[in-house]
Amino acid sequence: MQNPRVAILDIGTNSVHLFVTNQDAHGDLEYVYTKKFPLRLGEDLAKGPEISKTSTNLLCKAVAECINLAKTHRAPLKCFATYSLRTANNASDVIDQVRKKTGISIQVLSGLEEAKAIFIGQQAHFDLDSRPWMMMDIGGGSTEVIFGQGNRAKKGPLYHSLNLGAVTASMKYGFLNNKHRGVQVLAAKIQKVCRKTNLPEKSAPVCCYGSSGTIKAIGKLHRHLFKQTEALHGHTISLNQLWELQNVLMNWNTPGEIAENTGLSVRRSEVIWAGMTILLGVMHFSRCEKLVISKASIRDGLAIKEITDKAV
Repeated sequence: MQNPRVAILDIGTNSVHLFVTNQDAHGDLEYVYTKKFPLRLGEDLAKGPEISKTSTNLLCKAVAECINLAKTHRAPLKCFATYSLRTANNASDVIDQVRKKTGISIQVLSGLEEAKAIFIGQQAHFDLDSRPWMMMDIGGGSTEVIFGQGNRAKKGPLYHSLNLGAVTASMKYGFLNNKHRGVQVLAAKIQKVCRKTNLPEKSAPVCCYGSSGTIKAIGKLHRHLFKQTEALHGHTISLNQLWELQNVLMNWNTPGEIAENTGLSVRRSEVIWAGMTILLGVMHFSRCEKLVISKASIRDGLAIKEITDKAV
């Protein structure tokens, strides 16, 4: 293997995240360096169909910085984008601007490609249950859901991408103005989207392997408020406990109150009500009774693909 190290730049809806990794002698990923840029492209898309010039310029600056950071760590840089750049009306213009100013090409993943990368990342961190399971990754603009059985099901996993995300839903459904109304409207929307996307209804998977910043934040909240465990990765929460946690969250009136009482950032607290609603809605739709928190992310899957040439 000529170069087992790679830098992955994940242009998401809630943030832009650089992730430098290599593969150790056992084939596991080693995290060398990470940096997160607080660029929330989803805020633009919640207001209109295009990414603003200001956000485009900030993205160009972030990419330029990541080029230098990747060189410092002697890692080839691969740049991927998800919901924001696959749905914005001016996505091609934004991508052209980034290429002209930095020389970097952005690969825009489809929802299904995103789900496949998430599965590869999860598979690297878990010995998946031999019984039917599901996976969920709640992004800023979309939620990817995967259904399967065991590590290598004969028919392969079923991949789904829902146009529901913690950032866009939080803004679109007015959670910061009236969280109770936001939950009510979003919960009804989730059921419609799940049916429209042909998500398996009442399939009762034994557990949901959950990734993404939103789900990790929910895991941290549960450990902080209810059940301290040695590690976040592998931490389990029952569906009933998730409903209890939702009730606690709904008792706080502002993101500032959530941040003050839980240690979450205000930025994460702004979208946690919508994120929790999506998690509960999809798990309830599928009749899944247990969440297992995962440290994996889409970046793990993309890194594994780049390092090992594993098809996504």
